[in-house]
Amino acid sequence: QEFREGACQFRLAHPRRAQEEKTAERAMRVLQTGAGAPDGATIYRNVPAKFKVSLEKETAAPYTATFKMDAYETRNLIGAAMNPARPQIQVPSGAVVAADSLGPKPDLDLHAYDDKGGHVGLNYKTGQYENTIAGAIASGDLKDDTEWIYVPEGTNVKFEASSYKTQQFIAANPDLASQVKPQEFTTTLAKVDSRGTHFEADGGADKLSAGTTVRLKAPTNPTLAYSEKKYYGRGPDWLGMLLTGIGILLLLGVFAALALFLKKRLEKKPDEKKPEEPEPKHGKKGK
Repeated sequence: QEFREGACQFRLAHPRRAQEEKTAERAMRVLQTGAGAPDGATIYRNVPAKFKVSLEKETAAPYTATFKMDAYETRNLIGAAMNPARPQIQVPSGAVVAADSLGPKPDLDLHAYDDKGGHVGLNYKTGQYENTIAGAIASGDLKDDTEWIYVPEGTNVKFEASSYKTQQFIAANPDLASQVKPQEFTTTLAKVDSRGTHFEADGGADKLSAGTTVRLKAPTNPTLAYSEKKYYGRGPDWLGMLLTGIGILLLLGVFAALALFLKKRLEKKPDEKKPEEPEPKHGKKGK
């Protein structure tokens, strides 16, 4: 995530070439060392896509990491996903963004709160992504990408979208305040039943100005129209079946054409009668 934020800074700033190279070098250094941090997560679970990635081993100098990906099934969850549009900001030519390449950028964050004081989302005071709701699974803090949070079914939870990081960006770059526009986003509410089947409902669209928060619809809202969601690689693979069927038909066509060709080659044509050669004329025998 730090690498992605560094790359975003690289795209936003467009300063002198030397500073661009410095920003890119720093982002790459974070990418190489971040996975090996002592407090780094060793398992990432993706509820919507039904897979998990596990860190198996690490080595140093140079740093390498080996990961394993497996299918991951979940049961009895409810959740929300927020898909933000890209920040509506155009940095004027020659403008210089605040020096800290890992600082806040215009962005939206998804949060979940339960009735026991638990929270899933970015802690703006510590700068760390926290998860204190028992059994919750989350995407983590993502830049310009879909964030999602699932909690156990029956949890009294509320979901919110926040643009606090956009306000932090403006505070660090006041000259760009007029360039930052309200950011649009869409939401999806989700359920996973006892069989692991995923259902989703459209939660609508909205937009946030810098420093504002909006509460999203709850997954249990009776107005939501849920429908089953199929993910690639799960359930009937209709595209694969179609392509397989087309392949079989083409193969049968090739065999049929080959058989017809051989049949014609092997068919015996009626023998044509050759004209009889005239008998040779013999000379008269002498007396």
